[in-house]
Amino acid sequence: MTEIPLVRLLYPLALALLVAWWYISWSGDRKTPWAGLARMLAQLLLVGYVLAYIFQTEHVLVVLGTLALMSLAAGW
Repeated sequence: MTEIPLVRLLYPLALALLVAWWYISWSGDRKTPWAGLARMLAQLLLVGYVLAYIFQTEHVLVVLGTLALMSLAAGW
């Protein structure tokens, strides 16, 4: 698995913080951007770990279950 250096992750974080600062200065709402940023980070971390597990697993049922779930979501 390819590791991403922490420095390369700081660039998108800096952009997200810039957007949060801009939103706060524009609207005056201090709660919404931080809640959105925390939710985004949690979702991306969770999806990253799940995808890493799926790609590294050799269990046929996990792969078939993932394919079935993706097919159901696509057809819904």
